Amino acid sequence: MKQAAGRYHFDPSRRRWGQNFLRDRTVADRIVAAIDPRGDDLFMEIGPGEGVLTERLAGRARGVAAVEIDPLLASILREGLVRRCPNLKILEADALEVTAEEVFDLLGQSAADGGMLRLVGNLPFNISVPLVRLWMDRLPLVRDMTFMVQREVAQRMTARPSTSEYGFLSLVVQLGCSVQPLLEVSREAFRPRPKVDASVIRLTPLEEPALTDEQRRRLLEVVSIAFRSRRKTLFNNLRADKRFGGEAEMLSELFQRLGLNRDRRGETLSLAEFTSLARELAPLEAGNGNDGVPKRNDARGNDAEEK
Repeated sequence: MKQAAGRYHFDPSRRRWGQNFLRDRTVADRIVAAIDPRGDDLFMEIGPGEGVLTERLAGRARGVAAVEIDPLLASILREGLVRRCPNLKILEADALEVTAEEVFDLLGQSAADGGMLRLVGNLPFNISVPLVRLWMDRLPLVRDMTFMVQREVAQRMTARPSTSEYGFLSLVVQLGCSVQPLLEVSREAFRPRPKVDASVIRLTPLEEPALTDEQRRRLLEVVSIAFRSRRKTLFNNLRADKRFGGEAEMLSELFQRLGLNRDRRGETLSLAEFTSLARELAPLEAGNGNDGVPKRNDARGNDAEEK
């Protein structure tokens, strides 16, 4: 890999996509040990960079599809790793635009035959949240996801109600997955050195989804409204939304029926409370001529809470 990088005049300080490359081999070994790849595993690695994790995974798994947006890095990986790792495939693409079907095809497998993917990656900050949200809609095809992200992002994924980190991302993730912190990684393990430390987390899809796809979409719409302005109470955020703006009295009755104080803010509600609220709000949406199905945001979404 070093010879290939030198031939291409690779200089990580000029990277355009916010990459910070893991250079600490001990940390890489610990991450792979936590992932525990097996001989029948199919991996999709997002942002393989210089291949520090890639080679270790390919040496133990059935197949690895490495998605790299940088043409130079993709070329380096093809020359430096693919020749000695025949089960490694390089897909030069934006990970936010890659479908699960493309990955299965690249690995010569099929989801229709019961194939499942294990996702791994050292995610740049600018894609970590949208990428996780994207794959939360593809959980039936996922065995687990092990990502290294900025520590702040990991804290938001694992956050509990009534904490400053708790918000839309916390609920998106916890609605479909169990979240397990695995490792803390110092910024000193990367080059170029980032300004913050990182965390490695594992997201494992829940065996029994509590909600149907439609119920989940409705719930996340309510959560989005609840966190639209964190300074406002949940009641006032709902009342300010056009779907419920003319239903203040009915909203008051609904809150009383659910035992919710009108002074509570969205960040104090548990997932179970949000689920009950979304279920009770459905008739109000229907009464206002709304079909109850929210518009799907682009994977790179701009929810106010995520900015």
